[in-house]
Amino acid sequence: MGINLSEVNLAYLKEKKQYKYAIKDINLRIDNEDEFIAIVGHTGSGKSTLVQVLNNLLVPTFGHISINFRENNNDVYYNIKASGKKVKYAISKDNINVKYKARVSLKALRKHIGLVFQFPEYQIFEETVLKDIMFGPKNFLRDENKAKEEAIKIAEMMNISDLLDKSPFMLSGGQMRKVAIAGILASKPEVLVLDEPTVGLDPIAKRDLLEFLKYLNEVEHKTIIIITHDMDVVGEYAKRTIVLNKGCIMYDGSKDEMFKNDEVIKTCNLNYPNIVKILANLKKKLNIDLDIYKYNIDDAFKELNRVLGDNHE
Repeated sequence: MGINLSEVNLAYLKEKKQYKYAIKDINLRIDNEDEFIAIVGHTGSGKSTLVQVLNNLLVPTFGHISINFRENNNDVYYNIKASGKKVKYAISKDNINVKYKARVSLKALRKHIGLVFQFPEYQIFEETVLKDIMFGPKNFLRDENKAKEEAIKIAEMMNISDLLDKSPFMLSGGQMRKVAIAGILASKPEVLVLDEPTVGLDPIAKRDLLEFLKYLNEVEHKTIIIITHDMDVVGEYAKRTIVLNKGCIMYDGSKDEMFKNDEVIKTCNLNYPNIVKILANLKKKLNIDLDIYKYNIDDAFKELNRVLGDNHE
């Protein structure tokens, strides 16, 4: 089932008995396997607030959240209900006879939904990279040896084994981001959420990170959710896009339909991927029947070859 949000609202401030909403009327379903979602929207649209609600770092003011994962081969359902001043929680195995309480431990929930902040230094604090990656599994597994084994395994997967004995604060921005992601992955979340993961990275580090996320999605079947302003990333990697505007979901669907929707693009101040813009200019200047919605160089070349080859004949 994954993650379900129903009529979820969150207000940071209350002024003159009026709620000031960061997100409002959010209805959303996310599967816990195989999704690659890009959340986009202009600054202040509610993107970061939304993903922190998914991870329960922020509690909604109104609405219902139901999250389902497998734990020890059994279904477990986490429910959060908010009605203004009151927030109730429940953990159940069947999601039928749900008994809500004022407080329950949702620590295990964060094991299933891992969140990597935009600035990785905010979540790195240990004296070595190895200890930092171990922190999560050590707390969940309560076994230091198993936590170390898991940390080494993840480091090998991410090609950062040579960094394990170094201080994380002496690393480059790209290396630090990899360590932050490794620390989350070591707890084996089904859903990985990343806030602006490519900001500040050089082109090689950016490509390496995105290809690794693609591997996690396509091979490990993890659901990847990224917040990004980079439409090139959206075009090449996202399977689904969610557009936020003034705290509301304005669009939820395929990237193709989003880029073809002029109203969404203009209203939300979005841009097009660079390859789409280049193909659009070529289509206009050469007056050819060109499908401009291609998101990588190989696909763009094939489309140009198809059209120009036809014209040549």
